[in-house]
Amino acid sequence: MSKVNYKTENILQSLKQDIINGILPPGKRLTSERKLCEQFNVSRNTLRRALQKLNDSGIVVKKPGSCVSIAENALEVIENLRKQAVMKVGFIIPTAQSRNPILEKMFETFQKRLDPKIEIIMFFHEIINFSICEQKNIDIIIIFGDYDNEQLEKLQSRFKHIFLLNQQTADYNYISPDNYAGGCMMAEYMAAMNHQNTGCLVFDFAENSDFNERLRGIRDVCHAKNLKLTEVVIPSGRDPFSGINYSKFIDHLFEKNSEISGIFCIYDFIALELYEAFNEKGLRIPADISVIGFDDQYYAQYLDPPLTTIKYPAEAVGAKLAEKINILKNDIKQQLVQEQIMPVLFKRKSLSKFKLKIPKS
Repeated sequence: MSKVNYKTENILQSLKQDIINGILPPGKRLTSERKLCEQFNVSRNTLRRALQKLNDSGIVVKKPGSCVSIAENALEVIENLRKQAVMKVGFIIPTAQSRNPILEKMFETFQKRLDPKIEIIMFFHEIINFSICEQKNIDIIIIFGDYDNEQLEKLQSRFKHIFLLNQQTADYNYISPDNYAGGCMMAEYMAAMNHQNTGCLVFDFAENSDFNERLRGIRDVCHAKNLKLTEVVIPSGRDPFSGINYSKFIDHLFEKNSEISGIFCIYDFIALELYEAFNEKGLRIPADISVIGFDDQYYAQYLDPPLTTIKYPAEAVGAKLAEKINILKNDIKQQLVQEQIMPVLFKRKSLSKFKLKIPKS
C-alpha cells in the first residue's frame, strides 16, 4: 500500500471507528477541513479523497459548500460493508490479555492499515475453541499468547494460514519483536553502567515464550561480560500480573546476593511492583538500586524516577502484520512469513552508573 493510500485508509478507518463508538453520531457535522487535515496530518487532497470515498459508500453526506455530515444510516452502511468482506481473519487472544495496552496499540495499528475488504473477528479463549473458528469460515488465524504446540498443530491442520505474534517457532508464520535482542540490550546497558552484581525474578513459562527469550538474552550477555546474575524462581503457575508478593521475592534475591546493584524486570509491570517494594524498604531508585524494564508501558516514563526500559515495537508489529495479511488477500498461497522487529532501548532515570570501589593501594 502506497503512503498516500495508507493515509487515505487511515482516515477512513478512524472515522468509521468514531462512528461505531458513538463519537460521531448520525447527523453530526464534521469539523472543518483545516482541522481534519491537522488531526490526520494530511493534505487537503488526501482528506478530500477519503471523504469522497465515505460519501460514495453512503457513510457521510456532502452538502453544498464544504459541509460534511454523518449519514443517518451510517452504522447500517458500515455493517453491510463488513458483510461484503472477501476474507475473514480470526484474532485469538487469551482472555487475560484483553486489557493489555501493548496489544491494544498493536491491534489499533493493524486494523487501521488492514484492507477494508478484510473482516476481523476476535475470539477470547484460554483454550482455543476450534469449532467456533470453523463455523465463522475463517481464512487466517492470528494468535497473541502462549498456546501449546498441540493447539497450534490443530489450528495448522484446519486453516490456510496461522500467524503467531510475540513468539517464534520454525513451523509457523510469525511476526514478533526480537525479544532475545531486547534482553541482550538490557544486559549490555547494565554492563555499560558498571553493574557487576545483578538480579532477576524468574517465572516458569513455556520455553518459546517472550519472557524466556528475553531472559536468554540477559543470561548470554551476563555470561559474556562476566556479570554475576542472581535469579530467584517464582513458583510454577503464578501469574506475574496479579497476586504476587514481590517484596518477599526481592528479600530472597538479596539473601542470595547482598551485593546486587541492578535488577532486570522482564516486564514493566514487575518494575512497577518493585518501585513500591523498594519504597517500603526505604531503598531509593537509582541511588541504592537500579532497575530496567521491558515493554515501555504507558506509565513507564511517568514513574518517579522515569523507568529505563526496552520499548516493545507494538505499532511496527501491527503495521507489518497488516502488510502481510493484505498480500495474502490476493495470494493465499504465499510463502512462510517469519520476521522479527528490533526493539529500542529508552534510557531514562531508573538506571544510573554504579560507582566501582577502587581498592586502596
